[in-house]
Amino acid sequence: MVAPLVRRHRDTTRTRLGDTGHAPLAAVAIARSILVLLVVSLSVLSSAIVSARQTPMVAARPAPLASTEADAAGRIRVEALRKDVEGLTAPEMQGRGTGQPGGDRAADYIAARYREIGLKPLGDDGSYKQAIRFTWERLTRDSQIIVGDSRLIAGRDFAVSPPFTFERLRATGEIVFVGYGVQSKELRRFDLSDLDLSQKFVVLLSGQPPGVSAEAWERATAPRVRLRNLLERGAAGIIVLGAGSERQPFSELADYYGRRRVDLASAERPPDGLPPIILMGETGANSLMKAAGASYRDYRAAAETGSQASAALGRTLTIDFSSERGTGIAHNCVGVLEGRDPELRGEAVALMAHYDAYGIEADGTVYPGAADNALGVAEILSVAKALADIPEGTKRSVVFLAFTGEEYGGLGSQHWIQHPTWPISRLVAALNFDGIGTEIYGPVRKIVGHGSEHSTLGSRLRDVAGAAGLSIAPDPMPEEESFYRSDHLFFAQNGVPALMLQGVPEGDPSTWRSKARKWIANDYHRPSDVVRDDWDWSGARTLASIGVILTIRLAADSANARANWFDSSPFHPTRRSNSVP
Repeated sequence: MVAPLVRRHRDTTRTRLGDTGHAPLAAVAIARSILVLLVVSLSVLSSAIVSARQTPMVAARPAPLASTEADAAGRIRVEALRKDVEGLTAPEMQGRGTGQPGGDRAADYIAARYREIGLKPLGDDGSYKQAIRFTWERLTRDSQIIVGDSRLIAGRDFAVSPPFTFERLRATGEIVFVGYGVQSKELRRFDLSDLDLSQKFVVLLSGQPPGVSAEAWERATAPRVRLRNLLERGAAGIIVLGAGSERQPFSELADYYGRRRVDLASAERPPDGLPPIILMGETGANSLMKAAGASYRDYRAAAETGSQASAALGRTLTIDFSSERGTGIAHNCVGVLEGRDPELRGEAVALMAHYDAYGIEADGTVYPGAADNALGVAEILSVAKALADIPEGTKRSVVFLAFTGEEYGGLGSQHWIQHPTWPISRLVAALNFDGIGTEIYGPVRKIVGHGSEHSTLGSRLRDVAGAAGLSIAPDPMPEEESFYRSDHLFFAQNGVPALMLQGVPEGDPSTWRSKARKWIANDYHRPSDVVRDDWDWSGARTLASIGVILTIRLAADSANARANWFDSSPFHPTRRSNSVP
């Protein structure tokens, strides 16, 4: 699942300059315009939380499983799930990095499994692989900021927000503190008045001052306006102090921004020469201001009270940055199990999981990505095998998509949507297997359908779960906004009803939620996301079995029983602006 920084979600009009926290996957694509990119960078991809509601359903006795459904679900084998996860996390896979040799080996592994299962190729030139051109970049570890005799080190004291508009950048300028960088009559704040910012390094505070309502602050401090004010005044660089939050500490921001970053080669890039956006946590902020002969605490306190704290600090700062850049090719893996009904086989259900993780870094650090998301890939492979072994087949076709580049903002799925190998208008539903591994905490008794509030797919999942002796659980961690953080989002934006499936264990929910939050804090997108001895593989088998049954039913729906968007959903055709390719 894509990280808070890269994704995260929604429309950038919801972000607030200087906040630090989570932001959605859809914003990644939007952020490629230069101005929005800078807005997102300066705000550290902040977001407002959208509460996820499960649509109330009228209780009804679910239809029992048909023998075909029960037989197919019974074909899911723990041994096969384990074998695929272990294969995809083997040392030679090197974290399945997008555009790295380990990622290429993982794509070959998946393509070979498609062939064994009997799927037909839906990739390039009769293959299972769809090639995608990528660019990558990384800030070098010797990048530094020099103030007097003090040196601030990248990754420890500061981070630079990508994409980088330089290969080598060395510049010197005076330091000017500008409070929150706000010019507002409503707030009676004029942080930029009477300041010369030309070729200066502008230092401003993240967040908002206490005692100011969020509504008033958002109304008076439009991010585009604040950035335009700084850029039009000729700032040589923008330094945001106090970046990070309790949920997302600066150390986590610095870790992500210090890694290799990947983007589509077709993505619009900002021109070279734009001023860098530099982020500092509390430690870096104190070090910078002390080196400049000032007190971070005093200047922040003055700015919080609304006093005119803005001032040139009388010291100069030198940045000495360099970045590595390159290009590469990675692949989506696409296959189809053709339907048997002559009238319905031209339509399909799409099942997906991303296979990429963060790969291997320059220092040799490997990110195996076992729970996120080798497990999801293993689940769709097992679903494919179970469906392929149904003697009479499925009525509609089933398209299987293993995406690359998801961790960098759903790049593989974006590319496939732009260059589909199956007509998007002929997809009746999309099911995504991507998560944090809660299905291996113990026997699964409940299923979460992220996105159930948007379409009738939620009621279909409820029927399947009930028939299988399971129940539906609401989103256990709505603050994570999971529906906006993975590949299925681009399908939903293009008219395809979508769910992301999650299995949760039996027992006290507070126990496994605590375990999940601990995993997110310690293992999510880290080298420690590995296969563990205490994994309960029966839960993964249950989740994959639900995927089998739900797919069979969706593939058999009559034309007038296809999943539909609720009128209230932002993805309803009358409310969304995206067009279907």
